[in-house]
Amino acid sequence: MISYAQSSLEVENLSLNTDSYILYRGFENEVKITFNNSKDDLEVVGINCEIVELENHFIVKPNSAAKAYIKISKGEKLIRTLMYDVSNVPDPFIYLGKVKSGWEIVGYEESLSAKYLEEINLKREFKVKKTMLFIDGGKLESTSDKLSEEMLRRIQMADSKTVFNFNCFVECEDGVTRIMSASFTKE
Repeated sequence: MISYAQSSLEVENLSLNTDSYILYRGFENEVKITFNNSKDDLEVVGINCEIVELENHFIVKPNSAAKAYIKISKGEKLIRTLMYDVSNVPDPFIYLGKVKSGWEIVGYEESLSAKYLEEINLKREFKVKKTMLFIDGGKLESTSDKLSEEMLRRIQMADSKTVFNFNCFVECEDGVTRIMSASFTKE
């Protein structure tokens, strides 16, 4: 007879920086599940999600439901049912240097980036592939996250309180390029 009273179940969401119970739609959520420091002989079943076992962890892909459940068993014994909230992957924010879109630029910033706020604990990589600056009725382009010489010159020459509107072509981990808008005001 196996006693589970002294046993330990550990669940770690490797896709997040915290142990929160959130799964993201359209994203391969990496979840590590161990029982007494091993995942051997565990049966892991998903409800409202697809689960794929890899060597050191599981990939969990939720469907369109608002909640997903992971049932963890060892033999005939149900160890635990975990409930996760399911959410769409949030959009990142555009930053000019360290300044978030919507804020004033102070000083000289040369590149744009896309990232999450610190409150969003999802680990994700983004690449700004192309940048367009709309200014004085015209459009300037750069083929990277770096602002072109002309963009920098126009921003430096602009009057205080001038608003700069950007379109950024952001490539996400899933390979999809999204067009994201951002605006900054010169101090």
